[in-house]
Amino acid sequence: MKNSIKAGWLLIIFILILAGCESDLFLNTDKNTAEDSFNDITFLHDHFYTTNYDLSGHSGAQIDLFKIDTSGILVDRYELDFNGMGYISMTNDGSNLYLLPRFNWFMIKLTHVGEKYPLLPLPYDDEDMDWSASTFCYNSDADSLFVLFQNSNYPDQYRGTYLAPDNPNTEGSKVNITFDFLDNIQYGCYAMTYHNDKYYILAVRSDGTDILMVTDEYLTPISTTDIVDHTVTGLDFLAGSDSLFFSYRDRRVSFFMEVD
Repeated sequence: MKNSIKAGWLLIIFILILAGCESDLFLNTDKNTAEDSFNDITFLHDHFYTTNYDLSGHSGAQIDLFKIDTSGILVDRYELDFNGMGYISMTNDGSNLYLLPRFNWFMIKLTHVGEKYPLLPLPYDDEDMDWSASTFCYNSDADSLFVLFQNSNYPDQYRGTYLAPDNPNTEGSKVNITFDFLDNIQYGCYAMTYHNDKYYILAVRSDGTDILMVTDEYLTPISTTDIVDHTVTGLDFLAGSDSLFFSYRDRRVSFFMEVD
């Protein structure tokens, strides 16, 4: 029963994403992703990748995959057949891209040229439905996706769960943590990446300030840095370096800092 209910919900979500607003009598499929802000970024094969935050409200394919070089110049774009997903976290396992729409129960796996695999369902428990995905990253040391779930009833509670990239419906070990100093109404933790045994997390503090939070493998905070530019949307490191880059709403990808 549990699997059938879950499969039914995933089918409904997938149909809604593909259909968008297609229940309207006159469909508006106009597309102008150049006016949308960037979402989270990931660095793969010497380039950054990101998607757009769809604000059009139109039907049809409204989300693109953008390929950006290290100087921040857009070099390619691939149309994705998705719509209405809101903010999307992104990571990669060294070969493929993974997209995670916030507060959903599935992931999207892509090649670096936008070719799509079947949707990847996340673990779901009929008896504990309060947790939904907030953000994620790839942990190269564990060869696992690390998904940060948030408790909808107690939003200062988070649960990090290790998942196999090819079968994320099977849970690995879990880490529980309470971030009582973060915004628990709308934002909280929204992007993360892994580097040298640490998690780097973009979040919003309870006073509305964007912060970069560094934690250990158990999500225990090591440090926090205030981010003056509150339009930040994502982060990742250049492969093989300590250079941390951010993405921003005005469609920039630029260097932020060198880490220790």
